[in-house]
Amino acid sequence: MVTTCPYCEAALPRFPQRKTLCPRCRETIFVKKIPGDPRKYLMTKTQAVSAEALWEGHHDARRIAAFCREWGVDEISFK
Repeated sequence: MVTTCPYCEAALPRFPQRKTLCPRCRETIFVKKIPGDPRKYLMTKTQAVSAEALWEGHHDARRIAAFCREWGVDEISFK
């Protein structure tokens, strides 16, 4: 599998482990996961912001579930 820049689709020498610059277009490539998927993805800044929003929602849902368990409230009636 060839790893490519999400901006210019230039081939990268290896899959980056963290945020890096594309050697060809010099754009910042973000390395992120999304909730429910263990794989890492190479993303543009816009995509990374969207992924962060997904994580915010995921963490909010987990906090609500923990609160409901602690207080013995049904999650559906909480919403």
